Amino acid sequence: MESAVIDNKLEEIQQVLRELLELLQQEGDLNRFPGFEEAFRLAGLAAGDESTRGVLKKHVAGLYRGGSGTFNDYGIWRENYDERVKVNGKLDHLRLKLRELSDQL
Repeated sequence: MESAVIDNKLEEIQQVLRELLELLQQEGDLNRFPGFEEAFRLAGLAAGDESTRGVLKKHVAGLYRGGSGTFNDYGIWRENYDERVKVNGKLDHLRLKLRELSDQL
């Protein structure tokens, strides 16, 4: 894959991770998923470094492992149903986008 394309994917990954980190922080759950801060750090180092990109890809895949109580299972509660649907829709979009971008590295 062309270097500029990879760099663009890495920038997109950082943006998605930034949004996920903000969302987790707003919910008070940032400490529950410390792997996202490490993924953000790795994404910043991965440009021009195939080895680091491999580590990043493996690290992101690891964020999705497991069942109950993991990021795969994570949902945000809101008393108001419409608010709950909206915020979890955003979470699901970011979750899917991160996975797709990581798979393209």
